[in-house]
Amino acid sequence: MATPTVLFFTNSELGQSTVSLAVAHEFLIRSDYAVHIASFAQLGSAISHLNAQTAASSQSTASKATFHTITGRSMVTAYLDRHPKPQWFGTHDIGFYGAIRSYSFLIEAMVPWDPSQYIATYRSCVEIIQNLQPSIVAVDPLFAQGLDACRALQCKYVILSPNTLKEHVVQPMLGNLWKYPMLCSGYAYPLPWRHILPNAYLALTLGIKVSQSSAVRAINERRHAEGLLGPYPISSPTARDVVPVLIASRPEIDWPSFIPKHVTMCGPILRSSPSLSEENPDLAKWLSQRPTVLVNLGSNVCFDSSQARKFADGLRMLFDAQPGIQVLWKLKPDYRDDVSDWVAGALTGILDELLDQRVRIEEWLPVEPICILQSGNICCMVHHGGANSYNEAIRAGVPQVILPVWYDTYDFAQRVEYLGVGVWGSKMSAPAINGPELGKAIIRVLHGEESLSMQERAKSIAAKIGTTEGRVLAQDTMASAKVAWIGLGNIGRGMSRNIALKGPQTSPLILYNRTVFKAEAFAKSITAEKPQAAVVARSVSAAVKEANITFICVGDDAALGQIINTITSDTSVSLKDKIIVDCSTVHPDTSRRTHATLASHGASFIACPVFGAPNAADAGQMVVIPAGSPAAIAAIKPFLDGVTSKATLDLGPESEQDVGRATLLKVLGNTFILNTVETLAEGLVAAEKSGLGTKAYSEWVSTMFPGPFAKYAERMVTGEYYRREEPLFAVDLARKDLRHAANLAETSGMTLKSVKVTDDYLKVVKEEKGEKGDIAGVYGAIRKEAGLPFGNQ
Repeated sequence: MATPTVLFFTNSELGQSTVSLAVAHEFLIRSDYAVHIASFAQLGSAISHLNAQTAASSQSTASKATFHTITGRSMVTAYLDRHPKPQWFGTHDIGFYGAIRSYSFLIEAMVPWDPSQYIATYRSCVEIIQNLQPSIVAVDPLFAQGLDACRALQCKYVILSPNTLKEHVVQPMLGNLWKYPMLCSGYAYPLPWRHILPNAYLALTLGIKVSQSSAVRAINERRHAEGLLGPYPISSPTARDVVPVLIASRPEIDWPSFIPKHVTMCGPILRSSPSLSEENPDLAKWLSQRPTVLVNLGSNVCFDSSQARKFADGLRMLFDAQPGIQVLWKLKPDYRDDVSDWVAGALTGILDELLDQRVRIEEWLPVEPICILQSGNICCMVHHGGANSYNEAIRAGVPQVILPVWYDTYDFAQRVEYLGVGVWGSKMSAPAINGPELGKAIIRVLHGEESLSMQERAKSIAAKIGTTEGRVLAQDTMASAKVAWIGLGNIGRGMSRNIALKGPQTSPLILYNRTVFKAEAFAKSITAEKPQAAVVARSVSAAVKEANITFICVGDDAALGQIINTITSDTSVSLKDKIIVDCSTVHPDTSRRTHATLASHGASFIACPVFGAPNAADAGQMVVIPAGSPAAIAAIKPFLDGVTSKATLDLGPESEQDVGRATLLKVLGNTFILNTVETLAEGLVAAEKSGLGTKAYSEWVSTMFPGPFAKYAERMVTGEYYRREEPLFAVDLARKDLRHAANLAETSGMTLKSVKVTDDYLKVVKEEKGEKGDIAGVYGAIRKEAGLPFGNQ
């Protein structure tokens, strides 16, 4: 079989391309796909660095990404052709009128090409796709020509975005108009009442300006002449969007928002990096001397002499208040000034600190920012509010001071204050820097009344995100995960069949069952319906080894334990970054032990017990209760929602740390079902003994309680409860669940008296029917106690 190909279309600016480079790295180290990256020439050196990093990785087989240079000018280059002297700290003012004026600049920045340039780049993208025939394409949402090419050729693609939900999703009740601050406004979240109408007006104004833009209209005329239908593919949400969108954000680090099914919240998508001590020992040694403030205003922002002097004034205030601090400052000079004339003069206020090396200035950081942030020596990060910088500080659990300078950077300044992890450091002077305001902001983060709470909040959010990297989840989502299913009982057969036939994966579902011929017969029935939809593994280890995601559905705790012991003791199976999902009904402590065991091997574990009878499993109508890492749950949702389940129960944030909450609910839920079936059986026997008759009683049940309990009544009255060759809910499994319930009650200091009643009747069922006994057989047991035959016919 030919190696599948993944293609990344991205702008060359690091603010947009970083997420593509991060996910491409993940594809490279896994070596399952041939990786191709298409961008403008400026990104070529970054691809060379990516390949060198991959080759140096111990996990890698030295796969290389192939770079394709796209014809034309990059977004920033084309913009600078028209505006050669941008004002980095004066792009636009904020507030109502500042935002209105900024929208003309914004459209020019996003649509800087003339029609001929646009079409030339579009044709270059089309040619690359036609030559490669990729299995999947990941497109930067601001790379309009790449989006047009994917749509025109109808290839499978996803949008891979460094941005947030606000930029990609129409919120219920048009919340984008009145709930979230508009781009460039600098308005707060939640929006104050006084800003709701101005905010809605700004949204409408931006939409009108885009539709009336002469540049957009001219390009659309050429697009339509080229056969490209629809409006210019600008990055804005529409209610009709169904293309998968992978976003470098998470609910924990964003404003509360509605998340549609086509959106995957990956969390921070950051480039992989070795430890700082490996990457740059000299910098690591310097950082270890004192707590350090990292200043990194992104790849585009340049300092002129005025803004550098004001920044230095802010640092002077910091040093006066906190002598034990040092600063690593990425200072990128504006080369339109004579650098030799102003840098030394602008920094005279911190000359002593420069001389004794408490301030270290770099024009470009020698390592990835996340490498520095995770060194353990950074106490605060000052940045411009770019999405990647925000996510880097969030991932590292470091408080932030944001100096927003344009467009969406103001949103991130508002986010850090909303989340309690930082301060907008130029709220009174934005987009310019004010030295005293900056100094007070950094001191507030490091030594103010809120300092401790900001630090704790930043660390807490980093912990909630979990250990699974956003790039891993994005790669798993794009790569069409390889899925295995272990256990083919009544429930397992129905759920696995639905995954094989309706799941999003493109590779065959891997099946394993202790009885191999049973698995082979079942796989044959699936492939008769959908060729190559299922294959059989000869061992548990073989199934897990080949899969990214493994579902387990077995009868009891011992069976689950045997599987986990097998895969963790088999040295040929690497569990790192795999997701193991257990749909079995087991004791909560068993789920907790399994979680700890798999975590120690680098795997994510999800306890995901299910409610529903075998016919519900067949119909894909189960109710599921996943507990575990939110990122891992997000990765398996495409195999649950609309495939195997009709509903998902969310047990809240506590279930991330305690997966036993899911199986606790499952055991208590099964106890309710078993006790209710026993009560139903008692009623039927009483109706028969008293002369009312089972027909009238069962009709009352089906009228009052239509659904599963009416079905149980039918199985009892018709005699199916003792004639079935294969139980729907086996007596041994039911008694196991009741034992778990009794144990949990005893541990909690109480007794479930109904459990003993039901279990006593199930003992009789086991005596009468052996392993083939079904829980509906309690009807026969109660009949027998009442002096009637076990069988009713």
